[in-house]
Amino acid sequence: MAAWFKGFFLGIGILLGLAEPREPPQMTMLLNRNADSIYASAELPGLPGKALAELVDASYGIRIVAVLWVDPYKTTVWRIIRFDGLEYSVELSETGTIHRTSSADAAWIMAARFIGIPMGNAASLSRPLKVGGSVAIAMADEGSGDDPMVLWGYRPATVYRQLDSLDLVPYH
Repeated sequence: MAAWFKGFFLGIGILLGLAEPREPPQMTMLLNRNADSIYASAELPGLPGKALAELVDASYGIRIVAVLWVDPYKTTVWRIIRFDGLEYSVELSETGTIHRTSSADAAWIMAARFIGIPMGNAASLSRPLKVGGSVAIAMADEGSGDDPMVLWGYRPATVYRQLDSLDLVPYH
């Protein structure tokens, strides 16, 4: 009943024009490597924005899904951020760990950063390097029927770059 009630008010607000879609946050992406592998790090420095923060504070679980690619490799990682009225929890797909904090700022920093994601073997990369990513948001509980991408006007946050050489990717 509670999920239906929350979804009803979210839908009414959008239909009445009380909540307008915003531009998706800017996305940044960096690469680093060691002798064998290449790693990607992405961040959404504009996250959460007022509307998305209000959804989480109203006890909606939000899944932030990042698709990162360094041609020919592609990987999908995600974060789930929730608020239970006392503390925030952020689940990371790479490790399956759940971090808990009472600070909204700390929770959103964890949710907005995808650091050191292994992409693949550096020797097999094509030249020039084509690098990119996109981030979308979804409800963590898929049965709710709500789509928070309406907050971004159904546009994902994206980034694309092209590097002429693997030498431009720093070692870590």
